[in-house]
Amino acid sequence: MFQYHGYLVELEYREYKLPESFPCIALLQGEFSFSPGSSGPLTYLHFHNCVEIGICHAGGKDLYVEDSHERFCTGDISVIPPLPSISLKTGRDRKGRLRISLFQSRGTFKAVLSKWSPGASSLV
Repeated sequence: MFQYHGYLVELEYREYKLPESFPCIALLQGEFSFSPGSSGPLTYLHFHNCVEIGICHAGGKDLYVEDSHERFCTGDISVIPPLPSISLKTGRDRKGRLRISLFQSRGTFKAVLSKWSPGASSLV
């Protein structure tokens, strides 16, 4: 445990072993749960080996990434590289609807992005 934004928190590593043939997974609402205590004080962070893309479809959450804290609201998209510590907290609005996608590597993310929007992969 360590101090983070004034809270004593635990840190967990999550390893996702995705197949090389399709190194991507989508975590849809109802298929994942938020961090333990996600509606109370910040007590938990995680990090993993994948690029994480989050899309907020409705409501909102508090998003913690390393040393920053942002409000993650309807229409927002987050792209987080492998390894930074992150947490989503329920905060004021308990009805946030999110979709999280994990990509095994930055190269896979760029390949998928280039199929969706040619030229956009040069931004990564």
